[in-house]
Amino acid sequence: MNPKGRFPRGSGPLVCGGILLILLLPVGARAGLFPAASTGDLWFQADHAGFRDSTGAVTEEFYIRLPNNQIVFEESDTDSGVTFEGRVFVHLKFFDESGDRVAGASRPFEFVAGSAEQARTPDRVQLLVIREPLHPKTHEVEVVVEDLNAKKRGLIYLFTKKKKNGVLRALLSPPPESADLSLSDLQFAWSCRPARAGAPFFKNGWSVVPNPGRNYGLYLDTLRVYAEIRDRHSAGFGTYASVKTVRDAEGHVLGVDRDTLALASGFGIQLVSMPLRGLPSGTYDLSLEVTEVGTDRVGRSVRAFNVLWDEGSWARAEEDVLAEARAVLPEDEYDRFREMPFGERESHLATFWASRDPSPNTAANELRIAFLARVEHADANFTTPLERGMTSDRGRVYIRYGPPDEWTREDLPRPGNTLADVLDGGDFSEDLYTDRTDRSRRDGLTTANFANVDTRPYEIWTYTREGQPLFPDRERLSKNTGLSFIFVDDQGIGVYTLRYSNTPQRF
Repeated sequence: MNPKGRFPRGSGPLVCGGILLILLLPVGARAGLFPAASTGDLWFQADHAGFRDSTGAVTEEFYIRLPNNQIVFEESDTDSGVTFEGRVFVHLKFFDESGDRVAGASRPFEFVAGSAEQARTPDRVQLLVIREPLHPKTHEVEVVVEDLNAKKRGLIYLFTKKKKNGVLRALLSPPPESADLSLSDLQFAWSCRPARAGAPFFKNGWSVVPNPGRNYGLYLDTLRVYAEIRDRHSAGFGTYASVKTVRDAEGHVLGVDRDTLALASGFGIQLVSMPLRGLPSGTYDLSLEVTEVGTDRVGRSVRAFNVLWDEGSWARAEEDVLAEARAVLPEDEYDRFREMPFGERESHLATFWASRDPSPNTAANELRIAFLARVEHADANFTTPLERGMTSDRGRVYIRYGPPDEWTREDLPRPGNTLADVLDGGDFSEDLYTDRTDRSRRDGLTTANFANVDTRPYEIWTYTREGQPLFPDRERLSKNTGLSFIFVDDQGIGVYTLRYSNTPQRF
């Protein structure tokens, strides 16, 4: 029992002693666009590019970027010394427009890190490539990466053999097709160097190291792209004009590069190398247009890429970026943010914080520093095996309003201190605003599946006035003096749900 008092500083998350078995129902994932990032407990990025052969059949290449710190490396003694071995399994599942599975592929990957430090750092990554023929009915693809060295964490998986994994689902379309002159998809690359057969990432005389995030800028300020051109009406040599154009989101032309290339036996490759210095953070389109000299036969291919200059955009996983956006953006703005490409997200967040910098003439943004301090506190105190602290209900309220002025917590309520007893003796409104339902009655909050005493743990946070909101201009005053929040651990496993608030603002 903890009667009313000051909010604790540095207290750790509640550790429960019981075991709860929960049935999880699958939730349909909404397909996005490539490049995409995974959800789940293993983070990776993935992209794809399609290439046609002389018959028009398409082979899809899938590129996966997997940071070392996302997977478990097992220590192994070898003749040459100690090494650290990682093992993952990649599953590809292809679906048609009706959602029916039409094809699939799986492949194991093994790799070695030279030291424990290399095995733990996010600066070292594994680049995985899978090539598969494209089923003609394919509309979406699901990519699952499973860590064969790591079991899933949490009480739910205590007695299972489920492996740690990440998953993404994205729309998949074939490369542009023309009856005469066709181009492959544009493959965004980290580097393109001449190479011999057998070299890593070898393709038609070149080692093309994929860039699955299509991210350029801070660590790679030159756009590099590989593409293939096929002319089905040419059996010999031909000369073609090539135009590479970079446009912004509004369609304004920002850069053009022109050259000529020769195709032998109706096939050739185009390498793109364009400097990006001077372009602000954002998402841009690269178009490649190839025209046979002396004719009007033309092939085109267009794809988007990102320019990122903020180091945080390179170092953070997508789930961390989305968590920050969810904490600071209004609900409708956050919904739009989720659909933005990576480059637009960086630009949007940078503009958001810059417009709220209390001292724009200094290097530090004090408001963002305060936000990060609250995130650190929320992660340290409210994280459980099932959710991160900053995205939990208590974490979101803490980040929004700061520490409460009064804090009451009951870990094992006894008669006289149950949630119903507290509500009967407290100044709580009959209208209960919650995150799950706009309004519920008192009975809905206090009724539990217990035969006698309601023993659910709970916390009550009270702000005598409006708290310390990060964004005071957004807050609408509640109809009562001060703010009150009630969090209930409905299942007894340390996950507290916001069940009452006297402010109509949604969380």
